[in-house]
Amino acid sequence: MIPDRILRKIERCLALSRSANEHEAGTALRQAQHLMDEYGVSEIDVAASTIDRVAVKSPTGRKPPR
Repeated sequence: MIPDRILRKIERCLALSRSANEHEAGTALRQAQHLMDEYGVSEIDVAASTIDRVAVKSPTGRKPPR
């Protein structure tokens, strides 16, 4: 399993790769690609890591309304 800190770092690098500064963006993209290759992570894995599951209790009773 990939450590969360690595996934967060890749996320930050990918976000920085969309910078208006082309040199900064290029460096961030290279760093993200290097980390992804090193840990065997794809962009889908990074995107899926941001999904959380939340359970919410419903204020209604046990039966749904008709």
